[in-house]
Amino acid sequence: METNYDDIAQEYQEIKNEPWRLHCEEHMIRELVGDLAGKSVLDLACGEGHLTRRLKRHGARRVVGVDLSQGMIDLATAQEAQRPLGIEYATHDVRGLDLGERFDRITAGWLLSYSPTTGDLLEMGRTIARHLTPDGHFATIDNHHDIAYRQFGKLRAYNVGKEVPHEVADGTPVRVWGYLPGGGTVEMEVYHYSHETYESVLHEAGLDQITWHRPMIAPEGMELFGADYWDYWIKHPFLMGMTAKRRS
Repeated sequence: METNYDDIAQEYQEIKNEPWRLHCEEHMIRELVGDLAGKSVLDLACGEGHLTRRLKRHGARRVVGVDLSQGMIDLATAQEAQRPLGIEYATHDVRGLDLGERFDRITAGWLLSYSPTTGDLLEMGRTIARHLTPDGHFATIDNHHDIAYRQFGKLRAYNVGKEVPHEVADGTPVRVWGYLPGGGTVEMEVYHYSHETYESVLHEAGLDQITWHRPMIAPEGMELFGADYWDYWIKHPFLMGMTAKRRS
């Protein structure tokens, strides 16, 4: 079952203000992309533009957001119309995307783990390599795929959940979900791939210097919620970061 974001676009927008989104996910993307002053950014799987807008406000010269879901892009363009930042949005499958230009930075939140097959992952990797400038780099936040981290029971404290089958191989579906403020959940299906598979496929796609990053918490998030609150989140990671450069 693939996640249909057109059906859950409004609900997905509601979970963007969770502490882990603000103080871990956003913080990590900002740390991993580095200085954006004067830089062009392509934000893949931009959703309703939550991180996309942050990238523009952090100093990027130009930002383009792309997402497969028309419902998500409709929400993003509505926000742009209300509070213009000069962001461009387009509805497109990342696989096979060719905008005919290159960007200093490419970002993605929860993109690569939506590849049902290594062939899909390869196509996404090629899109990233195709659009990077020679000295640019890619930064992403995605599902933490290390199966050593199987103790997910206490993730409810962060309003998320994850279910990993006992036997996993490349392409095994993994169910993740977020709890909505008013009750109910938003469920998504991602796919498991090992570190080795990610690195091998992305290298074939034209990427190099692939580096993995454990969860990082913003200082203000640590101050607001305390070290005890974040302890389980860090020890049993729900997500991870990755950076890569275009292979020369």
